[in-house]
Amino acid sequence: MERLLFRQLPWAVRIAVGLAIGLTWVFIEEHIIEPFALYQYMPFYRVGNFCIYDFTVGSIIAVSIWRASMHTRPPAVTRAV
Repeated sequence: MERLLFRQLPWAVRIAVGLAIGLTWVFIEEHIIEPFALYQYMPFYRVGNFCIYDFTVGSIIAVSIWRASMHTRPPAVTRAV
């Protein structure tokens, strides 16, 4: 069985990975930051609205998925035994 690179996966899988990571951020916001009022210590955070933190996390996820999709790695050398 051969190991697949992230760039070899279908686009639907790559998008699903990005959405899963994005939903993890939403979970952290809704279940950790807002109930414990940690937003008081986060400048520019807006409760229930889109804010700079959402934009930053979304950008990091998008760039990471894009870089992982476009990353080229030389193929591994395998020897037949």
